[in-house]
Amino acid sequence: MSNAATKAAGAEVERFAAPAGRWLGFAVIGLAAVLIMVGLLGDSVIERNMGLAGVAGALISWVVLVRPVASIRESGVLLRNMTRDIYIPAAKIVRCRVFQTLQVVTEDRRFHGLGVTRSARSMVREQHGPRFGGGLMGVGGAGGVLGGGGGDTAVNRMANQEQTGGSYHEYVESRIMQMVASAKPDSREAVTAWDPVALGALGLAAALIALAFVWS
Repeated sequence: MSNAATKAAGAEVERFAAPAGRWLGFAVIGLAAVLIMVGLLGDSVIERNMGLAGVAGALISWVVLVRPVASIRESGVLLRNMTRDIYIPAAKIVRCRVFQTLQVVTEDRRFHGLGVTRSARSMVREQHGPRFGGGLMGVGGAGGVLGGGGGDTAVNRMANQEQTGGSYHEYVESRIMQMVASAKPDSREAVTAWDPVALGALGLAAALIALAFVWS
């Protein structure tokens, strides 16, 4: 279901690679599916509550870990967060940096995206400089990603960037600012909108948890 931000964003041009937490979210959803099966097949109160907990856990994991994504759209950047989406026209962007979140700055506001993140450890490591020099091969990471024909996917770009002595967050920053440099004038302002599906998922999860307590 679209909202005002996704409607304003238009077609997707490039989706940035999701943080590792997204895969944790899928793992939790897989575990939740097992609990749901236990709840469906079981007869006891405990088994039914396990099923309810599985549904609630899957919904929360989808909202918190799986849903956040950052992407470049036809004329701007869409930051899809847990329950709220933000579209920023490229013409309004002044700068962007990836700290613990992707921060996109306009003249009067700063927006945060959870779809691209960095750990505090990587930020400290960057401040102190690389430990072993250039890239994976020792000389600027010559050779890029080995293997045949890998397409221009976010995962391949991330691997190539890291093996050539750069980092994926630097690619994200440069890619956004590259789009900003070529952006046409745009009178639109940034659009922020709550996502009804994500809000509904959290509401349903809360209701299921409450029901499990009542049944206990």
